Amino acid sequence: MNYTKFKKIVFINAQFRCENPCCNNYPETVHHFFKQSKYPKYKMCPDNGMAVCGRCHAEIERRERQGEDLSDIIPMDRYNKMLEKINDNIGC
Repeated sequence: MNYTKFKKIVFINAQFRCENPCCNNYPETVHHFFKQSKYPKYKMCPDNGMAVCGRCHAEIERRERQGEDLSDIIPMDRYNKMLEKINDNIGC
């Protein structure tokens, strides 16, 4: 799967809305719950991505760098589902 198809699937699953619960903007990009560089096997896995607007993506990235809690701005149920896949070494 290429990035364009991956992004389209993530956007469709998000109903073309930013997935930060406090935002209703249209998404511009996909934020990977688990970084592509560390988990290349899951870089095109739609379960590993959330649709976000630019503002929310910048906020998530900033908070990740600072080691802050993200539970209020990312869908934790999907994050935990993806974490289980990784821990169980289940493919996408």
